[in-house]
Amino acid sequence: MKRIILVLALLLIASPAFATVTIVATPKAAPNGNLVDITYTSDEPNAIRGLALDITVVQVPSSQGAPTITAVTPAVAGETIDVSTIGFGIFPGTITIDENGTITNTGSPVAEAADHADTKQGLDSNNVTIEMASLYDMDDAGTLKPGQTGTLCTLTVSHDCDLSIVPNNVRGGIVLNDGKYSQDPCETTRLAVNLTGATSVPVLFEVLPTCVISGAVGRTTNGPIPDVTLVGLPGTVVTSGGLYSATVPYGWSGTVTPTKTGYKFCISTTDIAQSRTYTNVTSDQTAQNFRLGSYGDATGDGRVRSADATAVFTLLTNYATTISGQKTIPNTSPYYDPRLDMTGDGRIRAADATAVFTLLTNYATTISGQKTVSCPHIYGPVD
Repeated sequence: MKRIILVLALLLIASPAFATVTIVATPKAAPNGNLVDITYTSDEPNAIRGLALDITVVQVPSSQGAPTITAVTPAVAGETIDVSTIGFGIFPGTITIDENGTITNTGSPVAEAADHADTKQGLDSNNVTIEMASLYDMDDAGTLKPGQTGTLCTLTVSHDCDLSIVPNNVRGGIVLNDGKYSQDPCETTRLAVNLTGATSVPVLFEVLPTCVISGAVGRTTNGPIPDVTLVGLPGTVVTSGGLYSATVPYGWSGTVTPTKTGYKFCISTTDIAQSRTYTNVTSDQTAQNFRLGSYGDATGDGRVRSADATAVFTLLTNYATTISGQKTIPNTSPYYDPRLDMTGDGRIRAADATAVFTLLTNYATTISGQKTVSCPHIYGPVD
């Protein structure tokens, strides 16, 4: 039994000890969404002495340009002389010290790319290496050393991006005061770095552009149709002078259908669809026109109906007159049906001199006591 206890004791002694430093990137709220705070937390009371970190931004679909890091602003600058200057204000990569050991220029947290092949490009690129350290009076380490949590710096980025941070171990990585912990995975007293909150962090602050969908609703030769409601667009969109225009969010998807009591519409002479469908709109959509159509499909079921079993067919033979090359039935006729008066001038018109009349003879079928013509035969703009 004693031997077993001894073996367990030896295993416990040989077990690695860990300290963990957590790095987090947090975008600020609007209107400062292009600023990102870089913070740290350590579970080891032994204070962090210095850090070398690589920071990279990559483009995302909403980016309006290639993202770059344009500035790195440290939380403090210079050595710690009182509680108001506690932090990481010494920048080893760029600091200037004279022959007397006096700091003449604290420099910048951004390491110069020319210093080492493992240093990132620097400001106005998509990646930087920052080096930050603390310098304080060791005799007063209890009050002036950096705390176990705090802010390192604030980044400024140019465009929407995903931001990630990793230690630059070639330039020192993360170092604690007594050097007890190492980032070498082979060491038994290992410093672990938690980068969950600093990996692919979305920085989204750009206002996405809006897009405009616009067009006309009307007849080819008889002019625009006012007061047509375009259902499906944001808000209430109604034609003015036959024209409409609506602003939609970037990436908008939806279906637009023109509606007006007593009217039917289609897209064009070759497309009898009554709606336009959009998916992920990312640019202005112009000339999204609709034409008056359906020649009297008052029920919306895809068929034109006579007022009764014989009315339209009889009047086409007995009452039709030709005006300007079009056969018409005036509203003085007992067989005049206002549902078929698509121009609103008191006459039912054929698409040309004979078209509708021929169709009614050749394609008509009787359904529920009404003679009907399927819309594909006559569906299209009314001119």
